[in-house]
Amino acid sequence: MGGYISFAGAHRLLDAGISGPENLQKVSASSVSAILIASLMRTILFIAALGVVWQGISLGNENPAAVVFESAAGKIGYRIFGLVLWSAAITSVVGSAFTSVSFARSIHPLIEKYFRQIIISFIILSTVVFLLVGQPVKVLITVGAINGLILPFALAIILLAAWRKDIYKEYRHPKWLS
Repeated sequence: MGGYISFAGAHRLLDAGISGPENLQKVSASSVSAILIASLMRTILFIAALGVVWQGISLGNENPAAVVFESAAGKIGYRIFGLVLWSAAITSVVGSAFTSVSFARSIHPLIEKYFRQIIISFIILSTVVFLLVGQPVKVLITVGAINGLILPFALAIILLAAWRKDIYKEYRHPKWLS
């Protein structure tokens, strides 16, 4: 789980006006379905990789994920891998841009006024940085390490807020979820 992903769903629900105790069931259903879909996809990809490795095929160091797809389905598999990777990348960029700018919404009225334009600028800036830096594997590892440091603090803040009675007057967060 990435750092921004923890907040992306909540930000989208808030943006759609879905909040408050009356929507708790809708929010819970949304989060559970997202977790199940992500878990299913990861399980399918793991089983596919396991099947390829089980056949004795070496994944190599250059692009091990692409080798899984190519070994399973040849050149078409390699192209499917490209489509899967592009889909994951574009949804991550859009999701992280939306969530990052959402955090800043309350800082200044101009951010709210130009919300969409700022998101688009964020995506363009991210693209330029990627083109200048390159090395996607190193970038992913670095960002993953940073997320690993940030996520525990963010989660702690969320859990502490969930237990504050002055924030959530009617809602009681289940102890087993904490």
